[in-house]
Amino acid sequence: MSTDNGSHLDQGRIIASIVDERELAVLEREHLLACPECSAARSRLAARLEGMGRDAKRHTPPFRKRIVLPEERPAWPLAWVTQWSMGVAAAVATVLIVAAVLLKMWFTAGFGDIQGMELAREAEHDRALLAEVRALEENPLPAAYQEMVPEPELALDDDFFEYIIPLDGDGGQNRTI
Repeated sequence: MSTDNGSHLDQGRIIASIVDERELAVLEREHLLACPECSAARSRLAARLEGMGRDAKRHTPPFRKRIVLPEERPAWPLAWVTQWSMGVAAAVATVLIVAAVLLKMWFTAGFGDIQGMELAREAEHDRALLAEVRALEENPLPAAYQEMVPEPELALDDDFFEYIIPLDGDGGQNRTI
């Protein structure tokens, strides 16, 4: 709020003149220099601020150690080299992986007939293995033990049990255990 038709500067513009006089317009600066009332208001405000500063300094305890900010230095002098080199390393690694995959595909594609023969050989091996598994499902015992086990068609009648457990002449009545 500036001077219009002889009016004086308001409190905000007087404070602005203390903080930074360049903030005022040219007409406001001229009025502040010419008007004794506005310049007295500015002087009173400046004196009050200086008094507050002296009181604050007087009531502030003294520092035991002076506080000094460290110089601003970069975190690590070669940080940009590390970031740049890591990017290059990642790009090189990606190119190598892609090249390895493409070379493997290229070299294995030329041996399609060998792979086909290998697959046929593995299929035949799988058929033989399945045949062995089916034979073991039928009779899991080795050939040496198969003679000890009776044939599945054999009926388990009294004659068979008499062969396994022979009875005495009296039909097993007087048998002591």
